[in-house]
Amino acid sequence: MARARLSVPPRLHFGMEFPDDNDDEDEDEDEDEDAALSTTEFDIEISKTPADNMTVAELQKQLKRVGSKSSGTKKELIERVQMMQRRDALGLPVHDLQVQNEEEFKWYMLQTANGFERGVERTINMATVAQRLTKKIDRVFVPILEGETSVRENSVMPSYIFIRMRMDAKLHFFISNMQYVISFVGFDRGGRSATGQMVGNRGFVRPKPITDEEFEKIVALTRAKTKAEDDEEDDEADASRIAIDDVVEVFEGPFKGMQGPVLERGPLEGEPEEQALTLVLTVMGRDTPVTVPERHCAKVAEVV
Repeated sequence: MARARLSVPPRLHFGMEFPDDNDDEDEDEDEDEDAALSTTEFDIEISKTPADNMTVAELQKQLKRVGSKSSGTKKELIERVQMMQRRDALGLPVHDLQVQNEEEFKWYMLQTANGFERGVERTINMATVAQRLTKKIDRVFVPILEGETSVRENSVMPSYIFIRMRMDAKLHFFISNMQYVISFVGFDRGGRSATGQMVGNRGFVRPKPITDEEFEKIVALTRAKTKAEDDEEDDEADASRIAIDDVVEVFEGPFKGMQGPVLERGPLEGEPEEQALTLVLTVMGRDTPVTVPERHCAKVAEVV
């Protein structure tokens, strides 16, 4: 069996105490928390058995050993393990998960399954208490209109919530593997083969924090408008709408989860009152112009 040395976070189980926590030493609670969230080093064994011949349980076990996402269809699991095996055969790192640790609290966007924003919020808040993560997670915010309770009808950014947290690899892995969580929003360079060539799937998304000013703009969208403010805010909306060269993510439709720059914008065919965006998306390893309704897109980054 080939071995690769890698520092990865072990999988956490919600509702269980971390191994290093000590219930009898309340005064040392902060120190216990820091120890529990530290990264542990493991010997990673990459199986030589062809991924096509593995069972789902074997595929998941192999992926968990390197801290990779272990949920999905069997076809997706096979593709992930095959990627690891090719990289191992070429002497390359078997896992390119790289999450930048942050000492300060910062706001991050988290994409969730549509309609389950509140459920993910509750899960994170419960985990924060049960796992004593208050030093790591400060606040979870669901962007719905002020005074409303229904997410489905009143969300200003459907399928997204915001977390103020001190990012690290272990916490990233913990939250990313919660039920109904899709991924953090950030930089995605696309899936790549063991030799670095583009392949037709989504790659690892490196979380990108947003500034406090950007978060406050989101909060402002949720506040009730007065009639006197409508005209002024409409002008501001025109100035902040998605523009040419903005990088956006598609959150609905057949291209959901893909990101790319805006090439053109104009009326939506068949619905002239709505706007459409022509994006450059990586489809089957190639940059391809694709037209989608603007209402299915959200600006996530600026072109560097």
